[in-house]
Amino acid sequence: MAYILHMKQEHGCDYTIACGQKLVVLKATDQESAKKESIKVIDYHDGFSDSETISSAKIYEVIDEIDINIKDIIEQRNVEAREIEAKRKEAKEMREYERLKNKFE
Repeated sequence: MAYILHMKQEHGCDYTIACGQKLVVLKATDQESAKKESIKVIDYHDGFSDSETISSAKIYEVIDEIDINIKDIIEQRNVEAREIEAKRKEAKEMREYERLKNKFE
């Protein structure tokens, strides 16, 4: 079992994704030790500037993980892009064929 602490700053910062938020993977192995470790992390504002305060924090218990094969996703995107390009090229050639056929008939 793994635990993750999700902290948010009292006042957001700007419009970037997850600005003013921080995730910390805890070393805890049970809920009680996760709470204790989280208190220590929060006490030190772990990574936030001193001028900002933490307005909320949650502990998430991770019960499973799923690997995502990025190489397969990229390869699938490449295959799809090649298929689209081949269809585009074939349509262009067909238009050129029809143009020439009409010209020489």
